[in-house]
Amino acid sequence: MFFLFPILFTFLNIYDMIGTIYKDVGIMRKVALVLGASSAIGYAIVEEFIQKEYDLSITYYKRDERVKKLSSASILVTKCDITKEEDIVRLIDVTIQKFGKIDLLVNNVGVALDHLISEKTKQEFLQVLDTNVVGPFLVVKHALNYLDGGVVIHIASTDGIDTYNEYDIDYSVSKAALIHMTKALAYALPNIKFYAVAPNFVDTEPIREMNPIFLKEELQRVGQTHLIKPIEVAKTVLCLTDGKRKSGSIIVLRGDENE
Repeated sequence: MFFLFPILFTFLNIYDMIGTIYKDVGIMRKVALVLGASSAIGYAIVEEFIQKEYDLSITYYKRDERVKKLSSASILVTKCDITKEEDIVRLIDVTIQKFGKIDLLVNNVGVALDHLISEKTKQEFLQVLDTNVVGPFLVVKHALNYLDGGVVIHIASTDGIDTYNEYDIDYSVSKAALIHMTKALAYALPNIKFYAVAPNFVDTEPIREMNPIFLKEELQRVGQTHLIKPIEVAKTVLCLTDGKRKSGSIIVLRGDENE
């Protein structure tokens, strides 16, 4: 029986070597790049990916307390201003240096500067477009060489479809552009799956800080019966990661009685 020990020892060594190689080249774990991880939606997405044992490269811009605490061997945390192309280039570089690939890209960065049309400035309008449209485009552009066969998911809004109002013209335009860009990229780059998730009002801090009367009126106007939970958006994102749905699909979350 003792003659089996050398064979068993050799087998265990080979098994350990294979496991090390798999770990080193990232075969056993997928890599997700999540921008805007410090927001309620972004953080919920990150938590879902952690449960699924993804390696993660995540970003924040201003609010960093929760996100920085996640930093570990499998989670890279980077500050990134999506309106600065040099920040985006650096983000892709450090992600590839750390993990060697990107299987999944989630663009969750966005800004809203709500004002009446008569009070909205050109600078504000351009800032919203720069953050919500140009930034996500540049992330895709600079990650392109590492996304072959991967999945890109943009977090849009029903405001880009049919729930816009007089205060968020620039935001609505930006989300409509993001949705259209998702479809255009799906057509132009068939080797990558592109999706957009467009939720109605989500239960986040900015929404909860709204005037309650205005919020109630808006929910009634758009036919929304309840605020969508960030986890609902996150689980929708997770369902898209297998890339089985038709590229260019827009998944709408209404928060109505049918959901």
